[in-house]
Amino acid sequence: MNITLEKTDSLTAAIQVHLEPADYKDGVNEELKKQARKVSLPGFRVGKVPPGIVRKMIGKGVVAEVLSKQVNELLNGYIQEQNLNLLGEPLPLVQLGEEDFDIYCEKDMNFSFEIGMAPEFVLNLDAVEKIPTYEIVIDDAFLQKELATYQDRFGDVTAPEAAGMGDFMYGELVETGADGLPVEGGFSKLISLAPVRLSDPSFQASFVGQKVDEYRPIDIFALDADPEAAAKQLFMSVEEFEALRGKTLSFKLSRLSRIEKAAIGPDLFEKIAGDLDWEDPEQYHDEAVFMERFRQHLSNDVQEDANRYARLKMQEGLLAAHPMQLPDAFLKRWIVATRENYDEQRVEKEYDDFTKSVFWNMITTRLQEEAPDLKVTREDIEAKMKDSLRSSFLRRGEEATDENMQMYLAHFMQNEEMVTMQYRRVEEEKIFGYLKDRLKPAVEPMTATDYIAKTRG
Repeated sequence: MNITLEKTDSLTAAIQVHLEPADYKDGVNEELKKQARKVSLPGFRVGKVPPGIVRKMIGKGVVAEVLSKQVNELLNGYIQEQNLNLLGEPLPLVQLGEEDFDIYCEKDMNFSFEIGMAPEFVLNLDAVEKIPTYEIVIDDAFLQKELATYQDRFGDVTAPEAAGMGDFMYGELVETGADGLPVEGGFSKLISLAPVRLSDPSFQASFVGQKVDEYRPIDIFALDADPEAAAKQLFMSVEEFEALRGKTLSFKLSRLSRIEKAAIGPDLFEKIAGDLDWEDPEQYHDEAVFMERFRQHLSNDVQEDANRYARLKMQEGLLAAHPMQLPDAFLKRWIVATRENYDEQRVEKEYDDFTKSVFWNMITTRLQEEAPDLKVTREDIEAKMKDSLRSSFLRRGEEATDENMQMYLAHFMQNEEMVTMQYRRVEEEKIFGYLKDRLKPAVEPMTATDYIAKTRG
């Protein structure tokens, strides 16, 4: 037996595993004896088929199975012994078929694998650009805007006779001639001109006063300077959208709806409180009490968003401060070979996001080596799940008894998806808490309105 490694590039190598008959013959013979106990053949009792016949019947499959297991164990052992930091998993350079295996185990066997290795890098937090974090203040303009969305949500839907600004307009986009009537065999598509979908709500102005079944000229290219964004608002592909350039188009109104805002008062406050799962919604009939709780709700919500934004910027800063090269060609082959429904085209499309996750995983691992307390334990996951359970019990108005907690905890700890989700949450909290302590970003107060404009604009 012999295992060798030959570098093929700075981050790739080929591992050769050479086995002589003596290395695998005994394993094959032992496995054949086990399998022979189950073999049946007309004229023989089960388990009494002569060994020579058994070898000819199932020998190649057994040799392949034994060698596969033995080579994988040897390969993994070698990787650990040599302390090779791999990306992905070894890929066979040559695929062997049954014809390559000798049922009598009298030939040398060679196996070749390609590996991709992680680049070496030095973690340098001092090189990371310091991005401020934001302490959110809920300004009155933001609060009123959010309250207005609930007024729309819980308002009454009416069907006016003529369109007005902010109405939901449904109809048909049609190609029309000089007479303003549809061209026979021309373009036609159902669309909606809803304010929630329009990047510029003022686009509706030219349709104010339009009635059902009435045609009005429409310039779809005035929707947005970006053709892709304009096409998206009309539920079109960019190609379909661009094909309409030079055509005369009209919008035929088919249906019209208007939301009459719910009045600000106890009824609206109770509905909002119920929607947000606040305890005892009826206690928020008083406007001052409601507004205080609503402002706190918005503060928690936007602050959490600001925290996620800060983490994203911190992550981007770390990645930018540690540029690295990967064995790209190997990794692309590995993804195609090991992931379902991935071809070369899909890999190319998603590869940038994949590499970011690889780089971030490498940085996270290095941080955990630097600070072992950042590693996530089972106890961490259970504690996080208990916090989630307490919040859930509180929202439902149930008592979080030890018996209930343990029953639900035992159930969720058996759910692999749930455990993975909590693991990631705990790891994120630990990593970014540590980075915040190390990087010490400045804290800047910012109104919710300004924060949304900065991060969404």
